[in-house]
Amino acid sequence: MRVIYVTEFRFFQTPDRKVWTPNLHRYNWWSRLLDVFSDVLVVARVDFVESVPGDFSRADGYGVKFYKLPYYIGPLGWVANYRKIISEINKINFFGSAVILSMPGIISYLVYRSLNGYPYSVYVIGDPNMVFSRGVSKHALRPIIRYLFTRHQKTVCHNASVISYVTKNDLQKRYPTQKKIKSFRFSDVDLNINDYANKGKKYVKSKKIKLVFVGMFFELYKNQLNLIRALKILKKFDLDFELSMIGDGRYLNICKKMAQKLSLENVSFLGALPKWKMIDQMRKSDIFILPSRAEGLPRAIIQAMAQGIVCLATNVGGISDILNPEQLIKTGNPIDIANKIIDLSMNPKEMTRIASRNLKLSKQFSESNQQRKRVEFYNQIRKVSESYRSKSFKTSSPEISVIMSAYNSAKYIKEAVESILFQSFGNFEFIIIDDGSTDGTKKILKEFSQQDPRIKLICRRKNIGQPGFVRNLNFGLKIARGRYIARMDADDVSHAKRFEKQIDFFLKHPETFLLATMARVIDKDGKTLFTRKIRSKNLNIDLVSRNLLVHSSIMFLNDKKTSYREKILYSQDYDLYLRLIAENKKISCLRMPLVKFRVYPISSSQNFKRERQILFSEKSREFHRQRVTFGQDEYEKFDPEKLLEIDADIVNSRIMLEYKIRNAIKKEDLKNAEKQFQKYFKIYGKNRQILFLRLMSRSRKRLVIFRFISKLFRLSSW
Repeated sequence: MRVIYVTEFRFFQTPDRKVWTPNLHRYNWWSRLLDVFSDVLVVARVDFVESVPGDFSRADGYGVKFYKLPYYIGPLGWVANYRKIISEINKINFFGSAVILSMPGIISYLVYRSLNGYPYSVYVIGDPNMVFSRGVSKHALRPIIRYLFTRHQKTVCHNASVISYVTKNDLQKRYPTQKKIKSFRFSDVDLNINDYANKGKKYVKSKKIKLVFVGMFFELYKNQLNLIRALKILKKFDLDFELSMIGDGRYLNICKKMAQKLSLENVSFLGALPKWKMIDQMRKSDIFILPSRAEGLPRAIIQAMAQGIVCLATNVGGISDILNPEQLIKTGNPIDIANKIIDLSMNPKEMTRIASRNLKLSKQFSESNQQRKRVEFYNQIRKVSESYRSKSFKTSSPEISVIMSAYNSAKYIKEAVESILFQSFGNFEFIIIDDGSTDGTKKILKEFSQQDPRIKLICRRKNIGQPGFVRNLNFGLKIARGRYIARMDADDVSHAKRFEKQIDFFLKHPETFLLATMARVIDKDGKTLFTRKIRSKNLNIDLVSRNLLVHSSIMFLNDKKTSYREKILYSQDYDLYLRLIAENKKISCLRMPLVKFRVYPISSSQNFKRERQILFSEKSREFHRQRVTFGQDEYEKFDPEKLLEIDADIVNSRIMLEYKIRNAIKKEDLKNAEKQFQKYFKIYGKNRQILFLRLMSRSRKRLVIFRFISKLFRLSSW
């Protein structure tokens, strides 16, 4: 099962499509979720930049992808991008996934509104009522923002299916959930065994007091200015001190100017530091200080406690859960801050005791302990999401039956299956027949079937080649319960709204029996080569001359009569279309690419397969002419083995010759290409497109130019 994690943190993407972060939300942070979920989709603001500073860390990676929302900063930026944000959120398919909303956050609230009753979990890390209180935030819209954010968070927490807090009691009282809902508590601090000091610091009387502060400067609720003012008081008492301030943000320069104005030379502004440098600075310090006016449970305090040093902080949020009274500052005013520093620094024995106590308590927050609690939380939201999904399937029969046959498709099967499971239209059953795979495909499919009850997996013991493929499709049709049948191939990819768009078309055009879509043709690495457009105004006429449809894009009515003919080993889809045309059943096409159709480099096996497809499509056209002329065809007398034995070199149909010409040009076999050109002109006369192709293939230089133009305008699959 996928987890969708919604966060207020901002990220950055470079031209190589890698996502970066300046804070702790790097890849290792997100990969914690992979202990329970198959993959992670992070919904967040992402800015596109040319490069990032050297101390940034990768945020995406294996199993972790980002859904990029418009980048903005502040209320005005949010207002300017509101419509775009809503539009992007509405595109997300939440059905079948676990959802975690990080609060406080306006993005999480907007996602909550779009869920429409779908279960979700909440991770509460802060209190907007405190963050936007008077004296903490100076924003002109502070009272309105405070009221709305607090109200939103109470609503989201109250309606949550599962909830977790970072505090022991504080946030639970302010933002309660329903009594029947299971509640958890854990921190998102990242403390590995190497991040701990061996023992608590031993304090002695010293002339200099080394202080350290860690916090972002995007807002001033960390009370940075009053901390600097408190140092002026210490200076008046002739106390020697040194303060290192770690963090970055828009108010950093204001704090620097304040230190200069008060002539405090011993204040160092170190900016944002990587974790190891921050921990090293903490170990060199005597006291960690955080005189905040609003907090949840600050990670920085826990990290400082793990270094075995004294921590001073105001009694807000969940700070009293981890610090004893001796380390709590009464208020955040400069006098109280200064007095607390003076009182403790005069008693090194007490500081040694407190430091040892802090180190011992911090071990409760080790990564192994916290991950165990996180996994319990993740498992609960997964359980709730799976229960909701199962109930929704039991209450109604599937609208669509999706049929896929897979053989040795381990490289692409995960992407193909997920593109179906994460459809915006979720009322379907997914019938997958594994045709005796030996490369790990079966294992991947079994994992999916255990996670999603919509999947019906049938495993064949032995692969019998192309005949088995056609039989698998017919078996899928036989057991299908849906009103519609949708086809999918094991190496293709469906657009997230494919089913939604196709069902909508069927409802508006009830005369349609089969509906295809256009497709983006991709290579083996997933790179788009060109869009396969269908310009036909009447497919029931134009399909008679050649196959224009991508098989994995089709959806048709399940009349329990339609099936594939098993002796048409290749191009069985084209034979189906021609039979429907003979029965006067309407075939239509959506003018939008809703499928990615994968093609592979030319090889002897691919060449053989394409030639067989052409031979069987020619036979299907012959059967169609027989049905039109005589009312029935000679399919029962047809022996596919004889067709397989035919040498493709002696077949001179128009489509076969066109294929041979293009194939020769791709291989740069200009001599063979000229031979095929002459054969084509002799049988079918001169054709403008073929003449132009011949002109361009006369020299390698022209051929290079033609290939460049073809790629530039995506005219073909060169």
